[in-house]
Amino acid sequence: MELERKMKRKLLAGVGIFILLALAGTWYADEAEKSPLVLQAKQESAEKQTGTTEVIGLQQAIAGSELRNPFSFVHEREGEPVQGMLPDSKNELPSTAPPAAVAVEKQGNIPAAPAISLCGIVEGNGQRLALLRVGNNTVTAAVGEWADGWQVTGIGTATVTVERSGQVLSLNMSETGAK
Repeated sequence: MELERKMKRKLLAGVGIFILLALAGTWYADEAEKSPLVLQAKQESAEKQTGTTEVIGLQQAIAGSELRNPFSFVHEREGEPVQGMLPDSKNELPSTAPPAAVAVEKQGNIPAAPAISLCGIVEGNGQRLALLRVGNNTVTAAVGEWADGWQVTGIGTATVTVERSGQVLSLNMSETGAK
């Protein structure tokens, strides 16, 4: 009799475990079929946000104009011209040179001031760079580089030597007013 009870207990325990596993399986299978509502809501809000975000420079890239890196020295070495906006109105008169400038141009014996001036000298990593003002632009140049037709031939602690078509010009820091 005791042996029969043990057999019934084992049988009941096996049936109970089988029923628990079947219930757990159906519960997990039901959960897998449901779509995660929270993830879908996040995806929809992310799509809405990306639709309203505007990319800077995208219109310029679409128009086909070339983008440039403002942090590289390439555009400074090329002597990139600065282009200003032209006035839309046609009522403006064309600008004329002031009378003082015309008088200076007529006097041929006075040498014209060079179009290049020294702004500063930067030193780092065993190399010196000259900060040169060419017109309205400031250009950095090392020895051997060109700036508006002038080649930098030497950079000292307070002097930069430039050369153009045989004309050698020595630019000093004291002339710029720098200390």
